[in-house]
Amino acid sequence: MQNSLTNYKISITNNSYDARLGRLMDILESDEQHSVDELGEMLGCGRRTIYRMLKVLQQGGRPIDYNKSHPRLKDGKRDEDTCSIFLSSEEVQLLMQTIHCLSMDNPFRQSLSSKFGATLRNTLMPYFTCNSNGMRCVAGINRALLCHRQLVIKGYASSNSGTISDRLVEPVRWSTNCRQLQAYDVGKGGMRVFAVSRMQETIVSDQEWQHEAQHRKLEEDCFWMTGDKIYNVTLLMDLRALNLLHEEYPLSEQYKVRNSGDKTRPYKVTLEVRSPLGVERFVRGLSEHIAVEGTITLKKEHKIANQ
Repeated sequence: MQNSLTNYKISITNNSYDARLGRLMDILESDEQHSVDELGEMLGCGRRTIYRMLKVLQQGGRPIDYNKSHPRLKDGKRDEDTCSIFLSSEEVQLLMQTIHCLSMDNPFRQSLSSKFGATLRNTLMPYFTCNSNGMRCVAGINRALLCHRQLVIKGYASSNSGTISDRLVEPVRWSTNCRQLQAYDVGKGGMRVFAVSRMQETIVSDQEWQHEAQHRKLEEDCFWMTGDKIYNVTLLMDLRALNLLHEEYPLSEQYKVRNSGDKTRPYKVTLEVRSPLGVERFVRGLSEHIAVEGTITLKKEHKIANQ
């Protein structure tokens, strides 16, 4: 018996990108033949955008034939067993809010999250953690990520400089906690972390990425701090502190808990951190329940050539 279920591949798009993609499909399904440059002129975008859209169509089950550099759908048909769904940012927001209403132990919530795949989950998770203004900022960030566009962060409140200013960035990826954006800061010329809670507004630029060679992943520790250095820190804790460590910072559960031999703080954990700041704040907030054994020591340092 033939399987009647269709395999759906989901792509997230913003409204203008979605419209272009739909127009591109119409052109490819017609009897017309156009080069990539001609398609770019017709759709008002560059060659890179055309190639990205063609790749999206291929991943969605629409085979592309590059006959003499004039892309067309093979046989003018899509894969019969596959169907693509293109979601706008607003549809994504509604979808994830709906899933979020399900309880954590609901099997449908777990199943939907699993079926969507890593790309969809990573892109949508920030919607769970923001207020209404933050959700609008996240929507702009996601559009810039998907379309490889530069982004203007309006009124960013920087804790490091103590100033509020606009920042031009190229979004690269969401952090592990999905509350911070890792992006290339065009003005400062390097990778930075930007907290969504400190943004007033995000505006997607028409300018595509210009510094992709300098994009890189910023490694994070269990306190969601980034850095190229790795420090070792050993903590002595009571049960309250250990529970709070695991509940507030789930990535810390990867480290083995040992017996310290101290009746007051019987639990001992050695962590690898990217910056002393995160662990110092945690210890300071629980000074009666936690202590640092010895000192925080530098384990190793990574040299980044492109920085």
